[in-house]
Amino acid sequence: MRNYGANNEKCAIKIICTLKLFVLSRLGLFSFTELGMQGALYQMLNHGVSTGALFLFVGFIYERRHTRQISEFGGLATPMPWFATLFVFASLSSVGLPFLNGFVGEFLILIGMWTSTAVAHPFVVTMLAGTGVIWAAVYMLWMLQRVVFGKVTNSENAKLKDLNAREVGLLVPLLVLMIFMGVYPRVFLDRSKASVEAVRARLNTKPAGGSYASTKTNEKHLSEQATKAE
Repeated sequence: MRNYGANNEKCAIKIICTLKLFVLSRLGLFSFTELGMQGALYQMLNHGVSTGALFLFVGFIYERRHTRQISEFGGLATPMPWFATLFVFASLSSVGLPFLNGFVGEFLILIGMWTSTAVAHPFVVTMLAGTGVIWAAVYMLWMLQRVVFGKVTNSENAKLKDLNAREVGLLVPLLVLMIFMGVYPRVFLDRSKASVEAVRARLNTKPAGGSYASTKTNEKHLSEQATKAE
């Protein structure tokens, strides 16, 4: 196994390793709140969709070049525009771009943690978790810049064929699901709500904030105050 230690410039960093690090760095944050636990569960679903699509892209490019090393690529947007476009779309989904599936899970986890009373100083923990989201986006965009954008630095890449109909057909359901889960997550959250509440009841924990009910109560309270002020 190669050493990815002090002298990283001499190491052959592989796309597959980048994706594995991405998965490990984005595990759900359980805050014992309804929102936090729902977000953690939703994030697991997101990884099944987004990361599954990313590994498909890695497989497609491996079939053409028989390598996964980032240094072997560059400028793939020129010979493979469809590959580049869909690959960037799936990567932004994993990063957590709003209106895509990754954003919903991250947002619920952070809001659930921020409003949690189960841990001391939840705002500090939330800010630390937020830095993890930022670093995940940094190294994912770093990988995209070196693989997809720029000039074609390897003559073998200039001859690569773009995605065919079979490969696009495999990706389209996942890409549609990314959008659907990002704009209408209620379909999934409503079905998991009962299970989340059952887990919280089994843990025998008191309400720890960050629930849909508390959100609605706060909205009602603010509305009543506005009415009285008028």
